[in-house]
Amino acid sequence: MALVLPDLDCLDLRDVMSKEKKFWLWWIGSCERRKLVSVVSQFWETAQAQYFVEFSCQIINEQQVFCDFYQEKSPSYYEHLQAIRFYENHDPHVAGDVLYIFMFQVTTVPWRLAVTTAADALLVC
Repeated sequence: MALVLPDLDCLDLRDVMSKEKKFWLWWIGSCERRKLVSVVSQFWETAQAQYFVEFSCQIINEQQVFCDFYQEKSPSYYEHLQAIRFYENHDPHVAGDVLYIFMFQVTTVPWRLAVTTAADALLVC
């Protein structure tokens, strides 16, 4: 699943509070002692960050989220989806029982793209 942002210029977004920043860093697996805090410090000031926090708070608090799940997909989405083949994974170094391999018709490299979860396969699409 991907979050497609609306036109952020049309929204009235509030600044992200300090406790929200700490929560989201914890939620994504980071903490203030790590270098990631300084990397994302500029992110918090953006409209994308403000929208992300509001959107995810609505989901966490089980509030109604207004979005369009019936948005048309591009032709390339369907082509990529149809290119997926499922193979049993026999490699002990790769997590997962199934490999989702993209068998594209046109390739420019001698290798194939493979992912280990259906969620990752949809993300590629």
